[in-house]
Amino acid sequence: MGRRITFRAESGERLTTALTARVPGLSRSGASRLVAGKNARVDGVRVSSDVRLAGGETVDAFVPDSLVQAAPSVRVVYADDDVVVADKPAGVESERALPALLAGRYGELYPVHRLDTNTTGLIVLARNEGAKSELERAFRAREIKKVYVATVVGRLPAESGAMHGWLVKDEARGVVKAYDAPVAGGLEAVTEYVRLSYADGLTEVELHPLTGRTHQLRVQLAHLGCPILGDGKYGDFAENRRRGVTRQRLRAVGLTLGNMGGPLAGLSGKTFHTELTNEGQE
Repeated sequence: MGRRITFRAESGERLTTALTARVPGLSRSGASRLVAGKNARVDGVRVSSDVRLAGGETVDAFVPDSLVQAAPSVRVVYADDDVVVADKPAGVESERALPALLAGRYGELYPVHRLDTNTTGLIVLARNEGAKSELERAFRAREIKKVYVATVVGRLPAESGAMHGWLVKDEARGVVKAYDAPVAGGLEAVTEYVRLSYADGLTEVELHPLTGRTHQLRVQLAHLGCPILGDGKYGDFAENRRRGVTRQRLRAVGLTLGNMGGPLAGLSGKTFHTELTNEGQE
């Protein structure tokens, strides 16, 4: 048994990434087995390898039930007629899989920002076009503030401070590199931090990003010499293995809406919180 899905591909994504994003409960290894079993077609052509999609192709796939795990539950912190604020579990892609998991309760939802798949915590989704437009405006104007908590390897150099640099994304490799001075193609990134505790070679740190760049917190902390524990891309791989941690210990614990207009005017200044830890982190 299983089900068939059809969707339009986005530019630059791998086929397995596209499948896991659109099928809640389908892991990357499950998607790889699906593709290897020749259960997917791209523009009508059956494929058996993890091809990179140019964007616009029609992907048609049969997803066997045996490859899909039970979808994780999603705790909703707040909901009204315009927005839903959810506590995203680890392993759930935020722009397609998360709305799909919540669709049964809230209907169609519109993502306006994202968290990395293995980052947990608060994310706000719009329930209509008016709310979507206002949230997008507020994010562009940096009127929405987010607070994260991370566990990092090593000891931060100060009780509090700011990480200030320029980030360059390598689109082909899907990685970001940090520089201390302006560089061609670099985007300025600023994150304030407060050291919460230090024990057993690990620091708990509160993070306040003032900009919203791809992988900003993970890259800046690694550049500082204190990578996030469990980070499989920018982390200390030997330390991750030694401690048996396979998912990055990064969690969005606070979200504050600034000066909102239109249908969201009543939410101006509203702050949402969630627990510092959850069961889905590891």
